[in-house]
Amino acid sequence: MDASDELRQTKSDFDDHTHYSEEELEAESLSEIEECFLKKLDEHTKEFSENLKIICKKS
Repeated sequence: MDASDELRQTKSDFDDHTHYSEEELEAESLSEIEECFLKKLDEHTKEFSENLKIICKKS
């Protein structure tokens, strides 16, 4: 293997790592979005339940 092959291999390894890092960042971003969505859903569910209890008591 000559030096140019070695450099190509190193670049390829770097590209694979960079690509993996982008996928990892995207997955983290999606996880953050999912977490935020689920928190909001939980808040709205609790609020809805509380309002429903109030309405049922008035009936």
